[in-house]
Amino acid sequence: MNTWKALIIVAGSAVTLAACGGGNSNTGGADTGCTVKGNSTAAVTPAIVSNVVPDPDTVGRFSPNNMTVKVGQSIEWDWQDPNVAHTVTSDDGTSFDSCLQNKGYKFVVTFNQAGKIPYHCTIHPLMVGTITVTP
Repeated sequence: MNTWKALIIVAGSAVTLAACGGGNSNTGGADTGCTVKGNSTAAVTPAIVSNVVPDPDTVGRFSPNNMTVKVGQSIEWDWQDPNVAHTVTSDDGTSFDSCLQNKGYKFVVTFNQAGKIPYHCTIHPLMVGTITVTP
C-alpha cells in the first residue's frame, strides 16, 4: 500500500510541475528567479531598434550593439534568434535587465540620464554593447 501512495505523490508532483511550466523552461517570458528591470510599460516610439540575432561566431549578437540616444529617448531590443535565448542586461546590473527571453520578445528602455552604459547577454560573454546617452 505504501508503494501506491508514493506513486500517487510522484504522479501528482509531475502534473503540478507540468502545469507550472516545470523547472527553468523559457518560452518567451522571464526566466525563473529573474525580475525584468527597466522595461518601459508606456507606449513609446523607440529612437533605435536593436535586433537580437543569431551569429555563428558568438552564438548571438545585438545589431546594432553600440548605440547613441539623447536623454529621454528609448531603445527597443527585438529577439529574432530562433535557436537560443538571450538577455539584455546593463553591466551595473541595476539599470535594466530583460531576463532570459526567446524569439518574439520586445524590450524597451527609456534613458533619463546622460552617460555611457555598457550592457551584455548574461549567458553569452561575447554579446556586448554600449549605449551612449547624450544631453
